[in-house]
Amino acid sequence: MEMLEEHRCFEGWQQRWRHDSSTLNCPMTFSIFLPPPS
Repeated sequence: MEMLEEHRCFEGWQQRWRHDSSTLNCPMTFSIFLPPPS
């Protein structure tokens, strides 16, 4: 897996990742939001 981007957003982090899918046989991307600790 490879992180493509990371940005501060609403006091947390928004990240975009890429991974190789063996099922679809192509690269796939997904994004996650990591909120600040409570």
